[in-house]
Amino acid sequence: MRITESMLLQVRDRESLFRLLRDGLHWPLDPEDTLTYDLSVQGVKLQRLSVSRIVPFSAEDPYAIYLVESAEPIRRSNLRESLRQVRAELRRRGTAGDHPLERLVFICAAEGYKSVRFAQFTDRKGRQPLLRAFGWEADRTEETRTVREMCLPALAVAQDPYGHVDWSSAKWEQAWDVEAVTKAFYNDYKAVFVELERAVQRSIPTNDEARLFTQRLMNRLLFCWFLQRKGWLDGRRNYIRSLWETAEDHAHSRGHGPRFPSLYDDYLWPLFFCALNTPTEERPNDSDWSRLEGFLGRVPFLNGGLFECVEPWDVRGKVRLDNSTLEPVLDLFERYNFTVTESTPDDVEVAVDPEMLGKVFENLTNERRKKGAYYTPRPIVAFMCREALREYLTGRDRLVDEHDASDISVEEARQLLQKLDAMRVVDPACGSGAYLLGMLQEIHGIMRALDTRAHEQTPRDDYRRKLSIITQNLYGVDIDPFAVSTARLRLWLSLIVDYEGDDPPPLPNLDFKIEKGDSLTGPAASLDLAEVMVREYARLKAEYTSTTDDDRKRELRRLIANQQEAIRDWRHAGAHRPGFDWQVEVAEVMANGGFDAVLTNPPYVRQERLDPSVKRILADVHKEVACGTADLYVYFYSRAVQLLKPGGVLAFISSNKWFRAKYG
Repeated sequence: MRITESMLLQVRDRESLFRLLRDGLHWPLDPEDTLTYDLSVQGVKLQRLSVSRIVPFSAEDPYAIYLVESAEPIRRSNLRESLRQVRAELRRRGTAGDHPLERLVFICAAEGYKSVRFAQFTDRKGRQPLLRAFGWEADRTEETRTVREMCLPALAVAQDPYGHVDWSSAKWEQAWDVEAVTKAFYNDYKAVFVELERAVQRSIPTNDEARLFTQRLMNRLLFCWFLQRKGWLDGRRNYIRSLWETAEDHAHSRGHGPRFPSLYDDYLWPLFFCALNTPTEERPNDSDWSRLEGFLGRVPFLNGGLFECVEPWDVRGKVRLDNSTLEPVLDLFERYNFTVTESTPDDVEVAVDPEMLGKVFENLTNERRKKGAYYTPRPIVAFMCREALREYLTGRDRLVDEHDASDISVEEARQLLQKLDAMRVVDPACGSGAYLLGMLQEIHGIMRALDTRAHEQTPRDDYRRKLSIITQNLYGVDIDPFAVSTARLRLWLSLIVDYEGDDPPPLPNLDFKIEKGDSLTGPAASLDLAEVMVREYARLKAEYTSTTDDDRKRELRRLIANQQEAIRDWRHAGAHRPGFDWQVEVAEVMANGGFDAVLTNPPYVRQERLDPSVKRILADVHKEVACGTADLYVYFYSRAVQLLKPGGVLAFISSNKWFRAKYG
């Protein structure tokens, strides 16, 4: 049987859930024939859970399936701890039999079945188990195509004419296979991207500019998709689709003449550049805006640069896109279940989350592979980030690995928080931001544990904690503007999803945090900088990061450029040097001794493929390691050592050629 949206919409209680499981998945169930007990959950907001064993009815069945009901929300942050305590109670009562961890499946129903999630653990020796989950919200069943077409059908079982169940017919692993969702989303995304790019090229003939415009438009729409998922675009969950329908209605009523209403020109352009990028009090106060505001509704001011009209092709009317050209983009996003919470290496949501954008970016940009850059899997990123933090915090294994601060005193917690606040981390080949996001998650988890310990009554909330990490701790550089754009987008998404409330604050400006440039060809990154030369420079950059006034931002850019020129003249006596000049661009870090950690998966490019002029520059800048046969990543080692503080941590993925090639 095909799982339909209406079937999920009808799940409102235990009986209707069992109807879905029995009729849709063919599970042998009886809502009255269950073993039920109550459980008090400690350490999370949930106080009481009702736990029922619903499958199996015999010890021979391969899976033990439990229904976990709660009158309160079971948030992603609570799910692991709640189910850990449920598992402990199952062991204490001996009701799970001999089923290993992987054979326990939990169906979690919260808030009177407003939310339903299917969860499963995978045991990993020496590490906490991996938790994977999928599900739906009762008021958002239209967003459940992933669940309806990929997850739930994999759990369906076959029955013979006598009612005997063949549990082996279910494809249990496929139900929680996030990689299958990623692959399907990428394939669909690529097809839509290519067609949209072709349409853009009718207005922008230059291939690179057309691709960048297409990427920025897709990024802006994706960001808006997450915003509407949070309910921040006029409270409408189908906000972008409703704008498309309004544009189509007006186009049909007025006829498709030379200037009929366009979704992009008449609705999305004002949304991006007049609403999301303009404080409410500074928005136009005329009849045209009043009419448009009736369609746009209540929209927050977000700042941050994502919606700045800075490129010539961002000018209204420069790029003409038919409504029919943009409809496939909306169709694509509507086909997948979006989650506003980014998965971690230990907790995975089987849905499109912000992290998936990194995989889409890396796969979409074939040119990066020609440059030797590849996507780094999240578990490897997490491992490298934790190893760097373990060195920086001199051990603290439980704190780093489990984010457990229970054995740390209040005073030690405060000292460790100060140490983390002072940490500066850089990825000199940041790509779509995998290591920046990884470090954000790891530092955030540690800080949350320490905050709770050091400030038991008033810990910082997740949003303020992440904002501090993004604006203070993290730096990234990449030669590809496509990469820089995506990395900034992912940091903004990771930040905004943790804000709780109806009016999200403006985003930070990341122009001087994630920058475009050649990390290697700039001058050698000496630590010999006088702090007095950069004190004002650091102050201006910090002000720019948080300012929301356009006039002040322009003035700050001018002042920062003047400061950069003064520092450049002092360092290089007026000589122009190609490449990203670390001593100038991040003078506030270099003047303080350099970075505490450099993490990256450096590009792997054989020397035969390097441009001869670039090879000459690299050999001049990196004399200590220059060798005729050296791969490009050798120079990343050189630059990383230059950037590090004495005693700093370098965490790289290295080619095995390092151990056998002469240049190694």
